Amino acid sequence: FPLLTTKKTYWGGILYELYWFLSGQTNIKYLVNNNVHIWDDYPYKIYKKKVETQPSPGATAGKEGEVENLSKEDFINRIATDADFAKKHGELPRIYGEMWRKWPTRTPGRTFDQLRWVVNELKEDPSAKNLIVNSWNPEYLYTMATREDTSYFPICHNMYQVNVKNGKLSLQLYQRSADMFLGVPFNIASYALLTHILAQVTGYEPGEF
Repeated sequence: FPLLTTKKTYWGGILYELYWFLSGQTNIKYLVNNNVHIWDDYPYKIYKKKVETQPSPGATAGKEGEVENLSKEDFINRIATDADFAKKHGELPRIYGEMWRKWPTRTPGRTFDQLRWVVNELKEDPSAKNLIVNSWNPEYLYTMATREDTSYFPICHNMYQVNVKNGKLSLQLYQRSADMFLGVPFNIASYALLTHILAQVTGYEPGEF
């Protein structure tokens, strides 16, 4: 297993984050409840935007519809302890889990499960070469999106492709950007683990990542 030994790698965070992706979750409450805080900044940034743009900036709780001006620490504590608050303010729409498991389509109300499709294809046609899971949806990214649809977070590891050769399942990851010292060791471990998981559930041996 390609876990780097020259740098400490946050294995607990890798496990919980990957499960978060695989299960299609978009709310950070699951991560916060498991003491994983690598995604805290993004929903807090969205929350602060709500505070700044409400009719009376810096409002305190009490009036219906007001958004309380909270520190990041207090915000995360509320996510952990208040399910209604987390449901309202802990969402990160169009993050990896949603793109993997509930890709939005042009048909109203229809989403597509890319990951399930890949697993089914691997079982039915191991020689398939089109087994790609994509997280890069221009409709929601950067200046390609409308102002109201723009995501508040970057999509870094944007696509992975799976193939089988000689009974072994391999996975190739494409990233649009990478922090070599912080993110890359994490990404290597996460997608290597995903390679093992996909191999196990489809009946192959793990190959290369």
